[in-house]
Amino acid sequence: MDWESQFQRWAKAEDDNPFDDRPARMIVIETRKAARNGASLDISEGWRWVEEALEDSDRRTFVHAVFHRQAAPKHLAAVFLQKGVNERNPSANRFFVEPAVRAMGARRVMEQLTKLLLNASENEQGGAVSAAYWVRGDDGEQRYRDARQRFRDAMLQKFVDTDSTYVRQRIIPMLSLDESDYSSDASALITEAIHIARNHPDDYIRHRIEIQLGSAGPFRALPA
Repeated sequence: MDWESQFQRWAKAEDDNPFDDRPARMIVIETRKAARNGASLDISEGWRWVEEALEDSDRRTFVHAVFHRQAAPKHLAAVFLQKGVNERNPSANRFFVEPAVRAMGARRVMEQLTKLLLNASENEQGGAVSAAYWVRGDDGEQRYRDARQRFRDAMLQKFVDTDSTYVRQRIIPMLSLDESDYSSDASALITEAIHIARNHPDDYIRHRIEIQLGSAGPFRALPA
């Protein structure tokens, strides 16, 4: 058994049974068990196939199905997370982020996203913010709460400091205006962030800050 043959079987089952997902689902379950129990479906090339498949739209869908609700392979967890950051669709990124969280833990993922938000390219900064939406951790764990607050502090600071409309567009739906969500130093930036957003030339940012402040909407979609 190898990944490519399993993918081909799954793709054929999808094509042959457009109104019945059970045959394709059984292949996914079979593949999932093989991956979990054997560490790789084929020892020499298995995980390389998975990594390369993340760049192919059809094979990526199969990989998403296999790792739905289970952890990414540990040595590919960072690859999954980076793909989630690079994914421009802020809904599709969850299929990369959630398996990475299960493999790395929510605290480590939040720490990595904070580094990207502070130091990476403009596209990665925006992607890190969108990826953070799908990170769920144990609120009872102090280290996770601390990591989440550091990320919130970094978002607020980045919103104030950046000149990138794209990054600000990604941040504004995630931006809390509650002082208790920030460290004492960062919370002082809330007023400045509101002023920037209300006077910004971008219509979406101006719209979204009013939503954050309590306007009834309607909500506008994040610009493509």
